[in-house]
Amino acid sequence: MRQDVPLGRVAGIQVGANWTVAVILVLIAWLLASSVLPGAAPHLSVAVYWTVGCAAAALFLASLLAHELSHALVARHNGLKVRAITLWMLGGITELEGEPPDSGADLRIAVAGPATSAAAAGVFLGMAQAVRYAGGPAVATAGLVWLAVMNGMLAVFNMLPGAPLDGGRVLWRHYRDRRRAEIAAARAGQFLGAGIIGLSVAELLWDAWGGLWLMLIGWFLVSAADAERRAAMAASALDGVRVADVMTPDPQLAQGWFTVQDFIERVAARSRQDAFPSWTGAAPSSASWSPACSPGFLPPEGRNSAWTGWRSRFRSPTWQHPPTRPLRCWPAARWEARSLRSCWRMDGLPAW
Repeated sequence: MRQDVPLGRVAGIQVGANWTVAVILVLIAWLLASSVLPGAAPHLSVAVYWTVGCAAAALFLASLLAHELSHALVARHNGLKVRAITLWMLGGITELEGEPPDSGADLRIAVAGPATSAAAAGVFLGMAQAVRYAGGPAVATAGLVWLAVMNGMLAVFNMLPGAPLDGGRVLWRHYRDRRRAEIAAARAGQFLGAGIIGLSVAELLWDAWGGLWLMLIGWFLVSAADAERRAAMAASALDGVRVADVMTPDPQLAQGWFTVQDFIERVAARSRQDAFPSWTGAAPSSASWSPACSPGFLPPEGRNSAWTGWRSRFRSPTWQHPPTRPLRCWPAARWEARSLRSCWRMDGLPAW
């Protein structure tokens, strides 16, 4: 999730917000100012309702940050590095490097967020009671009660046993197997999202806004759970596979002194490879090949040009990693078959 608005650092962790946070803040403030607060404290000015509504929306965003920050701090306490926390329209995302070392650590990290939300619900409820007993304004009490209810619902909803919710992470403790738990949680998340979408269709019959909001949440759960299921299945298939296991040990090269015509006729057209390692000095790079790049595809003046002058048209990204590194540790985008066919080992170093 991209951070469009950096919010600084909290406990040394980079915190930012996606632009969609502005959407949810406006929607919450509008909901409170137009419906919730007038119903609880009638006959006040519109300015009062909007002031309290905006304050409550800001406090709700702060409680979401506390939820994610608790995940991050517990994860760091259990030996994981935290890249960043990003707030967006449907909550927050805590980016961690690596996986929890055991099911106990995963459980502690997962429960930390809902526990913080439950604690926030208790704090807001206590503040609402204090304002009421002190004879404070009813509109402030209503805003605090709303915050308590929303945080309580957030805690309960996040503990449902389905990915990408926090409750889905708890299943590892039950299954005693990380991959089985991840796949089971992802499937449960898909069913949960589909059920919410079904409820949203029914709610659309009498409350369009509420139904649309539920539909958006359900769609997010289904799509995110499907992505986690695919990632878990890929990681399961790649368990025990090293980078060296998928390398081409003696690849054909795109020599730096070739002309473009030489490269196509002598190497690319005769090879089953679709990418070729190429060196200029000590810097490795790679050249991608497509059947469309035939001699007739190139203009006459380019066929006898030096390969080094045309290589940028064929270049593709190159990475170097130890051959013994577990393949499942690589980002999912590099697990595609095309990427695996472009993995070479030369002089003891892999280039991908």
